[in-house]
Amino acid sequence: ERDLWEQKAQIIEHKITAIGSPRRGEKWQNIVVLQEILSDTGFFRGKSTGVMTGSTVIALKKYQKSRGLTPSGQIDHATKNKLIEENIELG
Repeated sequence: ERDLWEQKAQIIEHKITAIGSPRRGEKWQNIVVLQEILSDTGFFRGKSTGVMTGSTVIALKKYQKSRGLTPSGQIDHATKNKLIEENIELG
């Protein structure tokens, strides 16, 4: 059971790390992961398109602010760590 949990944690960490640091307007499949996470946490409302839209940036800023992070709208190290931590807990 512990091994299964560790495998899930590694998958989550890999997915979030793979998001990278997309800039507004960029299109990338890993942005879908970010949009889905932000949607699951109630910050993103819309279709997961894989495009770093203005609404995605706004949702990310709101997420960051609510977690006591600098609301930059960028996926920095602290934001990745918080996303990983929270998603492992949910998984």
